[in-house]
Amino acid sequence: MPFYLYLNILSELSAVILGTVFIKSLKKKYVFLYIFVCYALVTEVLLHLLSRLGVKNTLPGTHIYGPIEFLLLAFLYYFHFNKSKIAKWIIVSMVLFELYCIINLLFIQGFYEYSNTRAISSLILVLFSILYFNKVMIETNISKLSAEPMVWINTAVLLYFSANLFYNILFMMILDYSREFSKLVNIYFTVFNVGFYILIAIGFWKTGKQHKHSTTFVN
Repeated sequence: MPFYLYLNILSELSAVILGTVFIKSLKKKYVFLYIFVCYALVTEVLLHLLSRLGVKNTLPGTHIYGPIEFLLLAFLYYFHFNKSKIAKWIIVSMVLFELYCIINLLFIQGFYEYSNTRAISSLILVLFSILYFNKVMIETNISKLSAEPMVWINTAVLLYFSANLFYNILFMMILDYSREFSKLVNIYFTVFNVGFYILIAIGFWKTGKQHKHSTTFVN
């Protein structure tokens, strides 16, 4: 297995471990994120096992992983924008995106092709992350940004899915250009992937610290 796949699994594992350690302090709005990192780790390991068993084409997995990934992360933002117009639009985007994924699979792309829906989900998630930062700046109710878990998590989403957007748009072009070049791109993209899960892990850790601080304050 290439070393960058080990890095992916280790970074995902770190997020799962910290999420599990602080699971009692996770608020409802972070539970979907915890489910997501567990799902990502299981998927990564499963794809590696299938590859070891001789399965050469794992692209069908993109038609399954992408829609679930989007749902879990969209719910994260839904709860942070709860009782607002943006929350309603998040629900609308979830329904429309999932419908498009079904239509895409049945009528547009084949099951064994790389799903182009991830470019769309990446664009929507980048938009959610920008809207969240806009919300933070307008409300100005966070006294210390570095202590707020969602700031770390939202930064992870913004950076990772911005890179993911261009990666997915150019995926087939990269493969056609050169296999060696595609491997190089995968290595660079691993940096964003590892950073994504490390920032989420920090977010879980900050959630634990925040819970401990609030408990101490109450006592």
